[in-house]
Amino acid sequence: LLNLHKNEGLMGNNIRGMAEDRLGNIWFATNDGLLRYDGSEFTVLKRKDGLICDEVSSIIIDKSGLIWVGTEDGLCTYDGKSFTSFVLQSAEISGVDYIHQAPRMINSIFQDAQENIWVAQNGGGVYRINNKIRSKSDETYTHYSEKNGLCNNFITGISGDKAGNIWMS
Repeated sequence: LLNLHKNEGLMGNNIRGMAEDRLGNIWFATNDGLLRYDGSEFTVLKRKDGLICDEVSSIIIDKSGLIWVGTEDGLCTYDGKSFTSFVLQSAEISGVDYIHQAPRMINSIFQDAQENIWVAQNGGGVYRINNKIRSKSDETYTHYSEKNGLCNNFITGISGDKAGNIWMS
């Protein structure tokens, strides 16, 4: 068991997600940026490096090695050199609890067997992004909300099973 602390370069104790890339680097989603740990030291990526928001809420690395980063201000990808932002329709929220007051926040990201990326937005429902196309055109995204059958727009987790079913919580 390896414990990493601030002394080793970890920025706080609020880790929201982790993923391992093909090179064995561990990536951490934190409330103070995106961290890469190479086994000996941390590298911090923040807004000044192109990240859309320092408060990172979720992370996955897709089958091609692209890093998908969910933040409190939306979704972006990181290819090892630069960030690319994705503009998703923000939820219009009024009269709800404080926990739901970050309508662009990405709660969860998941890649299915067909390489689609599923994104749960805080109060904005779920987006399915055709990762094989990966352009920013409207044909790339499918949006699911209460209006077209989603039971709730506040999805906090997405996963899949061996049968190909997508599960949301």
